[in-house]
Amino acid sequence: RHVDLLAVFYQMWGALALVAGSAVLVLAFGALAIVTSAGRAALGPDVGAGLTVALFFVFAAGALGWGGIHMWTGVRLRTHRSSSRMVGLALAVPNLFFLPVGTALAVYTFWVLLSNDTRQLFEANTVRSSQ
Repeated sequence: RHVDLLAVFYQMWGALALVAGSAVLVLAFGALAIVTSAGRAALGPDVGAGLTVALFFVFAAGALGWGGIHMWTGVRLRTHRSSSRMVGLALAVPNLFFLPVGTALAVYTFWVLLSNDTRQLFEANTVRSSQ
């Protein structure tokens, strides 16, 4: 039961990251429109505006990638794939720094995925899939 709940949490966390990434992407396109508009000379230095556009695109890509990997991990956790257990544990480490929700998700991830029952569940699925 805890693995399925953790999978739902990973999918929700991923969906939040996808929404945030989409919002920043919209901001990036808005900033790009301002930079490339005809009246940009009146706005001031182009270097700062170009840097802002670039940073918005980088943050949007990062958030979309972060959300995508969490969604993928959540789907794979539901099927008890052994690779998803390792990816979930690896994602839990940087999640510790996203206070407070990411920290709670990381602690719950460690508690669920490092328990002996969960290890046996994922190992049993690995044995079944290799036969």
